[in-house]
Amino acid sequence: MIKKSVAGVIILLFLLSSLIPITSSYSSYETNKVYTVHIDENGTLSGYVTDPSMNPIEGARVRVYFHETYEENYTDSSGYYHVTNIPICKCTKNATVSKKGYRSECVLLSIDETTTHNFVLTFLGKTLYVGGSGPGNYSRIQDAVDNAPEGYTVFVYNGIYSDYFPDNHACVAITKSINLVGEDKNNTIINGNEHIRIILICGDGVSVSGFTMQNSGRCVEVYAYRDITIRDNIMIDNWYGIYANINPVGDSKIRDITIRDNIISNNNIGICGDNECYICGNIISNNSIGIQIYGKFKIICNNQIRNNEIGITLDNSRSTITCNNFINNDKHTHVIKTFCILGEKGYRNKWISNYWDNWGIGIPRAILGVGAFYIIILRIHPKLTTEIPIAIFPCLEFDWHPAKEPYDIPILEV
Repeated sequence: MIKKSVAGVIILLFLLSSLIPITSSYSSYETNKVYTVHIDENGTLSGYVTDPSMNPIEGARVRVYFHETYEENYTDSSGYYHVTNIPICKCTKNATVSKKGYRSECVLLSIDETTTHNFVLTFLGKTLYVGGSGPGNYSRIQDAVDNAPEGYTVFVYNGIYSDYFPDNHACVAITKSINLVGEDKNNTIINGNEHIRIILICGDGVSVSGFTMQNSGRCVEVYAYRDITIRDNIMIDNWYGIYANINPVGDSKIRDITIRDNIISNNNIGICGDNECYICGNIISNNSIGIQIYGKFKIICNNQIRNNEIGITLDNSRSTITCNNFINNDKHTHVIKTFCILGEKGYRNKWISNYWDNWGIGIPRAILGVGAFYIIILRIHPKLTTEIPIAIFPCLEFDWHPAKEPYDIPILEV
């Protein structure tokens, strides 16, 4: 009994000690007074920039974006860089590295006092030039694209390009694996002049970056091909910003489309897509619909989705939507699900740690959608099917751990 009493006293003293501040006899601090501990609130990012063979790249620019501004540093002869004065906060920051003649790279990083990250830049290879004053430069983008062998880069100097080719139904049609690169996305402009398309992609392994594309029906249209990258562009005043063709003919499907680091603004629909897409780091604003998704296998992360009439529409989608900011949209989400009796079941989306400007109470946020049961009365072909809806009902999905504060995704509006 005595042992139990002694043990109880020891436990009580331990609990009380955790509530009493520990002070040193040598301390000049006064008791019963609150003190603020000051720490360095800025972090750094450092590392090396090399090519795939680990050769250092001198003169590459590393830039870290935060709070609508950035800090940057250039690599020295050893490929080393050191970016300082980066505010520390509970969010990821967009770090990009670029150098003329190389494909730019970016990564989302959590920055602390001494963060390190090494970048690898890929040389763009043999290049044809459009615009500028160099001997042999092309004056039209399509001419350079037509004459570029597989694996080449077509580099377009600053200027306004508005040539349209009716036979291609586009300003630029790409049917092979090339890199189409603009000198500066703010000043390398392709004006669609109200034509149906600006860039039409009908080939594997195509990358498009560094352009402003405006005034068209479809800014970039992608058919059923794979390994497509659309990044670091401005798409403004179009009907569609990016249109990944729905239900392509035959057994092929759209695959491995990466859409990242673009500014997509003032369009009717910002991004419209089906099948496998990776949508990351984009600023999607002031559209009627920011993102419209059909089908399965989407990853939508770290986007700034703001000031749209509808932020995101998901129609029978199986997507993962994570770490995005939903701010000032008239309606953040619109979810549609259909269920076939004795047939295919509806898909479910995963909502993970998004920030919702109308939800800061720290409990799961409900995403209300519309569901429908239907029966099939005639199926001649997968695309020739007669469906009869028999019931419409509300359905729910949840973001179980919504973010309490917006992520630090830079707002680089045009």
